[in-house]
Amino acid sequence: MVKQSAFVFIKPHAVTEAVKTLVSTDLKAKGFTIESEGRISAEQIDQGKLVRLTSVTPICQSTATVETGSRAI
Repeated sequence: MVKQSAFVFIKPHAVTEAVKTLVSTDLKAKGFTIESEGRISAEQIDQGKLVRLTSVTPICQSTATVETGSRAI
């Protein structure tokens, strides 16, 4: 069996203990193993050529409506 690995990024404004726990719990419930956690800079990603974007498949999806004045965006 081929072992694959991936980075999971949380947007900077959303990095809280609650969000990190939610992501970790959800991934483990789906059978994923978390090998390590930490921060990685854009420079480290670029220099190490750590990400090669070919396609994006979301693990989970959520939707939200934000209302501004009289129109929703």
